[in-house]
Amino acid sequence: MEQVQIEGFKNMFLNILGAEFVSENELTIITGGDEIDAFTQEKQQQMDLRLKSRNSVYLKKVKYALDKIHAGSFGVCEECEGDIGASRLEARPTATMCIGCKEEEERGARQTVQGHRHSVKFAGTNVIPMEGKRSWGGKEDMTGNLSVKMGEPELDATAD
Repeated sequence: MEQVQIEGFKNMFLNILGAEFVSENELTIITGGDEIDAFTQEKQQQMDLRLKSRNSVYLKKVKYALDKIHAGSFGVCEECEGDIGASRLEARPTATMCIGCKEEEERGARQTVQGHRHSVKFAGTNVIPMEGKRSWGGKEDMTGNLSVKMGEPELDATAD
């Protein structure tokens, strides 16, 4: 990657950090109003806190990218040590992996999630007791309880 491009990313990262320093303490608390106003303000504050949390993660990535610039390793994939590529860095300036390694990482994560999803088995032992006497196929349930497996539709003995 050319030094001019690296300097452009460095300036962009410094501008991001400078702008964040100015807006860091802008949590506004408004009092007064009715219950709806209070609810709306509470929801807005929750959203602001969530956004600040996401922003702090992004700022850590920006600082890490600046550290990589200073170390001379900006634009180098952390997995294969190949070139990340200018087009990828323009799209995601804080990228730490080339597109090939990132896709491989995501494929592995997706397979792990799908494998976990398929490994969860429902034992069928969860039952819901239903009180009262039920007629089932012409026979009465004399116990007063009829169990139905969870996740299965309840069968109606009288419907044909």
